[in-house]
Amino acid sequence: MMGQVLGALQIPDAKQRDTALAEVCRDSANLGSAPTILMALPKIEDVSLRDQVAEECATILENAGHSDAATEVANLISDETKRNEALAKLNG
Repeated sequence: MMGQVLGALQIPDAKQRDTALAEVCRDSANLGSAPTILMALPKIEDVSLRDQVAEECATILENAGHSDAATEVANLISDETKRNEALAKLNG
């Protein structure tokens, strides 16, 4: 998965790069690969997309039994209200 992150980072167009990074994050969440998410997610420039992907990935990780990783990913949500809601869901 790290190769996919590096490949996505080479895309010159910011919107296409963000879309590719979001896809890598989602794929990584489905594989339970939190380190890849933690590497790729902060590289997404679109804050709204980054927060959405972080929430999605945290939920996927939580549902797969990776609670600590889910919390770590949820903490990357920049919007405080959304972050608190996501953390409440994870800890609820």
